[in-house]
Amino acid sequence: MATVDSALHDAAEPAGYPREWEFDGLLSNGEAVVVRPIRPADAPALVGLHGAVSPGTLHRHVLLTGPALSLEAAAGFSEVDYDAQMAFVALVSDELVALASYDRLDAPVPTAEASFMLADAYQGQGVTTLLFESLSEYGRARGILRFIAEVKAGAGARLMGFGHRVYKNYDPRARVIKKLADDVFQVTGKSPLLDIALELEKIALEDEYFVSRKLYPNVDFYSGIIYQALGLPVAMFPVMFAIPRTAGWLASFGCAGCERNCATIVSMVWRCQ
Repeated sequence: MATVDSALHDAAEPAGYPREWEFDGLLSNGEAVVVRPIRPADAPALVGLHGAVSPGTLHRHVLLTGPALSLEAAAGFSEVDYDAQMAFVALVSDELVALASYDRLDAPVPTAEASFMLADAYQGQGVTTLLFESLSEYGRARGILRFIAEVKAGAGARLMGFGHRVYKNYDPRARVIKKLADDVFQVTGKSPLLDIALELEKIALEDEYFVSRKLYPNVDFYSGIIYQALGLPVAMFPVMFAIPRTAGWLASFGCAGCERNCATIVSMVWRCQ
């Protein structure tokens, strides 16, 4: 992974650089992270990031899908106009570990295609969440009403909150909690992220790919956006998802194969911690 020289942090910023969108955050593993708009000087670090991502996940950033990234291509990508083209990077100890970008599309509804790229070592640490929040809020401030991303066949990534291993049609529990979500929104109002989630739901319910595979919103899709509306930090979502499932997990102790079930339950609880 390429190291971003600390001197570059104070390098001359390009015209229109939105410095006010820089911020410091904290990852799930306790490491500090800096999220900021991309700069042309980040090009060498983008080449290093490309090499730090396993081939199976390269597709997650549509502009960096090849087996290698040249410095020339990275330089061209790092020069954005901070409007129709935008990108945020995440740095940990001056190492560029993740990238999120969007390109505005020519569509009746203001739409942008969002892409993400994350170093393998930082999977599951909350980096993508921080980048997506920045990207979506930035886009909303510039009139973008909808984001799309690659989640379909051949992507290797899954659209979380859709589909269920038991319910092969619309999750009946989702109908109940969707009404609850609407009630919550009447009190809290809808944030840009909630609008994006609901637009994603609408697209998925109408898209042939999702409909033909019976990938309907499940109960966790709605409970997640309710938790967000209530102001709960994203890092607490797994805990909140686990609490109502605890009774079922504990009931497994009374079933045959208790030793195997116990190991599964301990693994689930450990991951939530």
